[in-house]
This record gives sequence, structure tokens and C-alpha cells, in this order.
Amino acid sequence: GADGRLELWDATTGETVMATRRQDVWVRSCAFSPAGRRLLSATSDGHLWLWDAANGESLLKLNTHQGWVNCALFAPDGNHMLSAGEDGSVRLWDAISGKELMTLYGHDGWIWSCAFSPDGRSLIYAGEDGSLRLWDLVSGKALLSLRGHNGWLWSCAFSPDGRRLLSAGRDGTLRLWDATSGDALMTLHG
Repeated sequence: GADGRLELWDATTGETVMATRRQDVWVRSCAFSPAGRRLLSATSDGHLWLWDAANGESLLKLNTHQGWVNCALFAPDGNHMLSAGEDGSVRLWDAISGKELMTLYGHDGWIWSCAFSPDGRSLIYAGEDGSLRLWDLVSGKALLSLRGHNGWLWSCAFSPDGRRLLSAGRDGTLRLWDATSGDALMTLHG
């Protein structure tokens, strides 16, 4: 949050289990590793932080982007991390060494949301330019660029089977897309 801390809470008791030290930045995004032993946070100063979930110890601090990092995720297998932000790039990282593995460009403006496919072989991201982009992480190639919203996209997701994509726009709509063809399947207003 705005206080620059990442806090882990017990969902049953509401007690704080772990808190990182305060930083003079905003924490914009956070994620658990699939096993729940590590935490990831993205900050307004362009950093991606990897934390030990048990004690709050900083494991890695990566200087990832120019400006805000808006999205931080672990791949489904836990071996990779993803960051995206204000500079319009998406970066894939090794979750142990912190080595940058891939950088994807193609968005004009901020990227607000990202999601891995259930099998971790592809990803989508959405942002300020109003497009939803699908990339193959094995080849590093762009597969689809989808447009249909009027304005920015705030959020995106894969369906559990990976066959459909969902985007949420500033225009107040949700749009459902076919992940293979890119065909628009449904628009929900409200």
C-alpha cells in the first residue's frame, strides 16, 4: 500500500503474521508463490521485491522498470516471475537467481494487469492503450492483439482451462475472447 509495506495476515484470526520494513514507495502489486513460501511485490520506484513469507526477509530486489511496476506475478510452476509497468514492457525473471529471461514490448503506455495461462506457457497483459495482448512465452512471439474496449484496460484473466480470455475496461465493460482465434465472444455491461 501507500505506507510502503507488505503485510501477511492470518485469514482466520485477522492477525498480522509478517510485515516487511517500511519503504518510501507505494506497493502496487503483490503475489504468493504457488507453494506459499515466497512473496512478490512491485513498487512505484521500478523495483520487484522477492520476500520470505515466514520472516519478511528480502531475498531479491530487482531494478525492473522505468517508473511504476503495476503487476507482479509468479508463473504457475513457481520458477518464473513476471513484472510489468509504466514503461510499457513486460519482463520475465528467474525466480531463484533474479536473472532477466525475456522482455516483451508492444504496448503504448502503462500496463495495468497481467496473467499467466494455467500451463504457464503464455501470458496476457492489458493497459493504457486499450489492447489486450497474448504472448507465447516459449517462442517469445506475440500471438494476438485484441481491441474492443473504449479506453484503458484495468484487468485481465485466463479462464481455468486457458481457452478464453477476460478483459475489464475503463468503459465499464467485461469482454470475453477466444484465446486461439481472438474472436470476441461476449460483452457484459455494468
